[in-house]
Amino acid sequence: MKFLFFIAPGVGHLNPTLPIAQELVARGEEVVYCTTDKFQARVESTGATFRQLDDSFNMPDGEIAKLQEGSLALMEGILLIMLRYVTKTSLKVPKVLKQLQAEKFDALVYDPVFAWGHALGEALGMPTATFRCTFAMTQNSPLRRQMRLMAKKQLSPKIIIAMLKLQLIAWYMNLRYRTSILNPKNLFIASESLNIVALPRKFQPDADVFDDRYEFVGPSILPSIVDYEADLPFKKLEECQTLYIAMGTAFTKAQFFKTCLNTFTNTPWLVVMATWKDFGFNDSPSNVIVRHRVPQLEVLKRANVFVTHGGMGSVMGALWYGVPLVVVPQMPEQSIIAARVTELGLGIRLDPDVNAESL
Repeated sequence: MKFLFFIAPGVGHLNPTLPIAQELVARGEEVVYCTTDKFQARVESTGATFRQLDDSFNMPDGEIAKLQEGSLALMEGILLIMLRYVTKTSLKVPKVLKQLQAEKFDALVYDPVFAWGHALGEALGMPTATFRCTFAMTQNSPLRRQMRLMAKKQLSPKIIIAMLKLQLIAWYMNLRYRTSILNPKNLFIASESLNIVALPRKFQPDADVFDDRYEFVGPSILPSIVDYEADLPFKKLEECQTLYIAMGTAFTKAQFFKTCLNTFTNTPWLVVMATWKDFGFNDSPSNVIVRHRVPQLEVLKRANVFVTHGGMGSVMGALWYGVPLVVVPQMPEQSIIAARVTELGLGIRLDPDVNAESL
C-alpha cells in the first residue's frame, strides 16, 4: 500500500507520526510525507519519501510566541493565528492537488489542524484517517465543550471575520471539487473511520465517550530521531541528580529562565536548560548548562525531573522515560494537560507566574 501523510510541519505534530511511518516502511509499505524542508531529514530517516511544501505551511509558533508581549488576550490571539493559518493553507490546496493527482495513493493520514484534510482525501478519491498529537475531541465531548466555552469568551470581531473568510474558502472547495463543506465551528475535531491518538487512553480526560474508531496508541516516540548534536556531558547527566528545564519553542520567556537560573545556582542539582533563544546567560554557574536547544529525548533518558510548559509531546516523552513532571502551563490546552498530570500522580503543576520560592 501507498500512504500519504499530511501532517502539520511542527515538531510536536510531525515527530509522533515518525514511528508509525518507520514501521509501515519496515513492513514493505510506501509512505510519502508532504511537509516542509526543515523536516526532510527526519522524514527520510524513517525510509519515507519527502514531498516539498512551501514554508507557509510551517506551524506559526513564532507568531504565538509574540503574543507573550502583545496586547491581545492569549486565547483570542491563538484562535486568530490558527484561523488565519488554516485559511492560508486552505488557499494552497488547489496547488497541492495538482501536484498529487498524478500519483496513486491508497490512503491519506492527516492532521486535524488541516481542517481541509477530509476534503483533500475526497478530491483525490481515497480513504482518510486522522492522527492526533494531543487530546481527541468530538463535537459533544466534555473536553470540546470546555474548550468551546473558553473560545466563546474571545469571539471578537476579528475572530468572526476570520471564521467567515474560512467559510468562504470552504464553499469554494465544495463548488470546485464537490467535497464536503467545512464548518469552522468543527475546526480541529475531524473524525474518520480511523483516528489515531498519540497518548494513553487513561490520559484522555473523557475517554469513555470515544468508540473503537479511536485508537489510543500511547506515547509515539522514536528515540533514534536526533536531528542535531549537542555538546552535553551525557555521562555526568547520568551520574548526577539532573533537572531538565524546557518550555518548548513558542513560550520562551527570559524572566522564567532567569528565575530558574537564580533558584538552582549552587544547588545539588545538575541543571540543563533549553532556552531556544539567546538570553545572554554566558556566565552560568558550574552546575547549570544552558543551550539554545538540546536532543530532548536523550536528556529525558537521563533526567530525574522535568520542568516543562506541558506541551503534549514533552509530557509524553517524560512518560516514556518515567520522568516526574513539574508543569508550568502557558496556554489553555496546557492547563488541561497539567490538570491531568496532577490527577494521575505523574507530577505537579505550578502557576505561570512561578517564582523562586515555589520552584
